[in-house]
Amino acid sequence: MSRPVIEIQDLSHVYMAGTPQAKTSLREVNLTVEEGAVLALIGPTGSGKSTLLQHMNGLYTPQSGSVIVLGRDLADRVTDLRRIRREVGLVFQNPEHQIFERYVGDEVAFGPRTAGLSGGELTRRVRWAMELAGLDFSLFKDRPTFALSGGERRKVGLAGVIALKPRILLLDEPTSGLDPQTHEELLCRMESLRGQGMTMVMATHDMDDVARLADRIVVLDGGRVVFGGTSREVFARREALGAHGLEVPVTVALMQRLRERGWDVPRAALSVEEAEEAVAAALTGSRRRPTG
Repeated sequence: MSRPVIEIQDLSHVYMAGTPQAKTSLREVNLTVEEGAVLALIGPTGSGKSTLLQHMNGLYTPQSGSVIVLGRDLADRVTDLRRIRREVGLVFQNPEHQIFERYVGDEVAFGPRTAGLSGGELTRRVRWAMELAGLDFSLFKDRPTFALSGGERRKVGLAGVIALKPRILLLDEPTSGLDPQTHEELLCRMESLRGQGMTMVMATHDMDDVARLADRIVVLDGGRVVFGGTSREVFARREALGAHGLEVPVTVALMQRLRERGWDVPRAALSVEEAEEAVAAALTGSRRRPTG
C-alpha cells in the first residue's frame, strides 16, 4: 500500500491578511497525495489551485492548518524549506519567464550546481534532465535561451526542475498555450515521469490531459475542496462539474451522449482507445438503455 507523501489538513490562506484588500484563497482544505500517484487539481480560475500548489513546496507556509510533506511539517521552524524545495519541484504556469541564464545548458545546470554537483556528474545530470524533457543535449546545451521558441522554453523550465531529481513534481498549467505538437510532446514526457514512479500534482484546465494522466482528481471552487475521487468517479459527475464551470473530456462527453440515446456504454471512457472499445462492444451487442 502506498504511503502519503503530502498530507494537508484544514489549510486556509488569506492574501494581504489584516488589510482592506484581504482575500481568502484557501478555506479549510484537506487532501492527501500518495507516493507514486498523479493528482489533478481542477477548478475555475481563482479557485485556489496555484496557491495550494505553492503550499506543497513551502513557498507559502500555513497560516492556519497543517501541511506535512515527506514527513516534515512545513510550519515547523526546524524544517529546512530549501531542502523541501529540492525534493518537491514546482514548475510554474509560465516557467519560461523564469529563465535567466544565457545558455540552455547553464540554465538546466543551475539547480544541480547550487546543490553541489560539478564536472562529469553535473554534465550527466544536465544531459539526463534535458533528454527527459525532450531537448536533445548536443543540439540545445549551447543554444541561447533568448532564441528558443515558447514550447522550447517551457521544456527548459521543466528540465531545470527535474534536474534536481525531485521526489515530487508540482506542475501549474503545464500545457497551457502550447501548440498541438508541443502539447503532445510534453504530455509524453509527463507520462514517462509517471512511468518511472514520479509523484505528480498538476493544476490544469485541460480535462483531456487530466483523463490521460491523473489517478485522482480534487475539484476546488472558492478556495474549498467541493468533491474528489478517482478520475473515472469525478468525470462521471458531469452535472456536478458543470455547476462549477467545468467540462468533461471529449471521450466522457461522447459516452454520456450515447447513453442518453440508449447505448449500453460506460459512463466514462478516459482514453480514445477505451471509447473505441466501448462503442465496438455496443455495436456487437444489444443497444438497450443502461440501467447503472
